[in-house]
Amino acid sequence: PFYYPDEHKIIIDCLEAKKPCAIIALTGGTSMSGLKPFPLIEDGNFHIPVASLDKDIFPGIEDKVTEEDIELSIVSKNNIVTAHQLIASKEVSDSKGTIVICAHMDSKYNTNGALDNASGVAVMLLAAKGIETNRYNIDIVPFNSEEYFDPQGELIYLEDLRKSEKEISLLINIDTVAHVGSKLAVAYFNFNDKEMLELDNIMNTSTNIVSGQPWYAGDHAAFVFGGTRCILISASDLFEGCLSYTHCPKDTIDLVDEKLIENVAEYICKVVNDITLR
Repeated sequence: PFYYPDEHKIIIDCLEAKKPCAIIALTGGTSMSGLKPFPLIEDGNFHIPVASLDKDIFPGIEDKVTEEDIELSIVSKNNIVTAHQLIASKEVSDSKGTIVICAHMDSKYNTNGALDNASGVAVMLLAAKGIETNRYNIDIVPFNSEEYFDPQGELIYLEDLRKSEKEISLLINIDTVAHVGSKLAVAYFNFNDKEMLELDNIMNTSTNIVSGQPWYAGDHAAFVFGGTRCILISASDLFEGCLSYTHCPKDTIDLVDEKLIENVAEYICKVVNDITLR
C-alpha cells in the first residue's frame, strides 16, 4: 500500500542497470526536514552505496573530483534486530466499530525527535486517559518504523486488522504537533458532508485548533487510500518552518509547547466521545 511512482522506478532501474560502485548525490536543503545535505535515496532494497554532498560545497572541489581518482568511505552499517509493534485495545459491548488513535514512536538517528514525534506520542497517551466513549472500541497504536523504508509497524497492524476482521470507523494520526508559536492543524479524509459539519463544530469550540491542509507522508496514508475516515493532526506551521527542525539535532524539547499538547488531547477526546459516524 505504499508510494512508488513510475518515474522513481525508471530512475532506480537505470541506476541498477549501470551498476556503479557508489553514488554521490549533490543535494542541499529541503523543505521536508532540517538535514543539509538531505539524502537523495533512502531505500533498504537499493543496494548501491549512496552518499550525499552539499551542492554548495561541490564547486570548491569539482576539479579534484573530476580530474583525479577518488576514494569514497561511507561509515554506515545495517543491523538486523527484533522490534515490537504495541497495540493497546479497549473493547466495549455492542461496539459500532473501532477508533484508532496513533502516532509514530520512532525517530531518525542523530536527533532527539522532540517535535517529530515525541510530541505526537505524548498527545496520544494523554488523549487515551480522557476517552470515555462506550460506543466504539479503541485502539491506541504507537507505530514503529514510520521513519524508515520498511514500515513494519504499519504492516503488522494491517495484518492484525485482517485477522481480527476489525472494522475501522475512524483513524486519528498525530504527527509533529505543538511547535512553539503555532496552532494545531487538522485535516479530514473520507468523511461525508454531515460528518464534516459535525467535525467543524467540534473544531470551532476547541482551543488552538484550526483547519489544515492534507498531506500523505505518514501512517494515515495507507488507511486514507483504502477509504477509511482519517483525521490528521500536525503543527499549523509544519511547512512554514516547523519541518526545518526535524530529522536533525535541532529537534529539541524547547521547541514543544506543553499547553498545545493538552489542547490537542482535549480535541481528540471531544471527537471520540461525541462524534456520530454514519
